Amino acid sequence: MFSFWNSLTNTDKIQIIAIIFSSLLSFISVCIALATLKQNSKITLDSNRAYIVFYIDKNRTEITYNLILKNFGKTGGRLISLELDPPIDYKKSNINVNLKTIADYTNIYLAPGQSIKSAFDFRNYPNTTLNISIKYETCGKIYSESYVIDLDYSKSILKSSPQIKDTTDALKHISENIREVSDKLS
Repeated sequence: MFSFWNSLTNTDKIQIIAIIFSSLLSFISVCIALATLKQNSKITLDSNRAYIVFYIDKNRTEITYNLILKNFGKTGGRLISLELDPPIDYKKSNINVNLKTIADYTNIYLAPGQSIKSAFDFRNYPNTTLNISIKYETCGKIYSESYVIDLDYSKSILKSSPQIKDTTDALKHISENIREVSDKLS
């Protein structure tokens, strides 16, 4: 083999080395292109899939909380399971009705941006910390997520109402509230 190499001219040796390096560079370029395509496919799937989330929200004007199941994604998704530990039950709340909560239902399809709400009264409820496990299907794949919801945070939120003394003061508070809503919408 060395005799073959030694029999070649310097120009032939340079051309063979250039061919080897260009082949190696081509192979590396193909590998990089395949990795990029795979990553782009994953990014596209992640940006377009459903993101189904269960959360609890409280409106300032209402006594009850809202149990909310919402799809924040760009594609529809089907809820496979939603487990709350400990499970919540209307019979333990001040509502005391014989109904299932939305956490007890499965196989719910949620379109992009769609949500389902249900009222629940957590006043005097024995459990304020809930471990959430949610499993849903979207774009042909199954996703599972787990997180904790602690409702004790609501006890540390301060609420204030304006002290209105006269008409001018009332108009000032109305103007401030309109400005606040306008800032949030813009």
